[in-house]
Amino acid sequence: MNDYPIYILCGEAGSGKSEIVLKLGEIFSKDMPVSIVDLDNVKIMRTIRHVRVEKKLDLPFEVISIPEEFINIDIPIVAYKIRSVIEEKSNFLIVDVGGNSDGAIVLGSLNDVLVKRNTVPIFVLNPFRPFSNSFEAVRETINSIQRSSKLVFKNLIINLYLGEGSTLEEMVFGERLANEIAKKLELDVLFRFVQEDFIKYFKDYIPISPLLFYPWEEGRI
Repeated sequence: MNDYPIYILCGEAGSGKSEIVLKLGEIFSKDMPVSIVDLDNVKIMRTIRHVRVEKKLDLPFEVISIPEEFINIDIPIVAYKIRSVIEEKSNFLIVDVGGNSDGAIVLGSLNDVLVKRNTVPIFVLNPFRPFSNSFEAVRETINSIQRSSKLVFKNLIINLYLGEGSTLEEMVFGERLANEIAKKLELDVLFRFVQEDFIKYFKDYIPISPLLFYPWEEGRI
């Protein structure tokens, strides 16, 4: 039986974790069986499970999430199911965790099975988020998530996404800041994402575009 890795994406709320999870699922599912695990119980109106249901997306991977009858309930009810999936080792798992330490609490209850797998905790750094724009702030966020999740971060994803009206100058500034923070943290950068509008200016980056909107944001971008 293949012992596929488990990527667990954590970070500040609004850092773009969910979009990145979907993009990584799309990339990796070309070569191996992939399951996306939606463990986001923080932004309950803007999750992968909502997008899949409301937009009827035809995704090339399985999405494991809260049952539809509980889709708007803010509790980690999916934990009972993910435990058996983790133990099964049949798929490459990419886990979308709710923002900050609050969202990472559910991981603590799964630590006993996660440590038995090739688990790769990854911090998503979006330098444009209010609590991710300095080394000190990011270090504190990582420390708080590590305490809640009982996991240790050695890897990073940089996400240069700011939204509509962004400029190239802002992207360049964000890249420089993110690289400086990553260097000080001494974390390995596994992937780099940039807002799709600017992909031609950034080598070795993966384009990212918004997919998960709150109801009042639909149609604005």
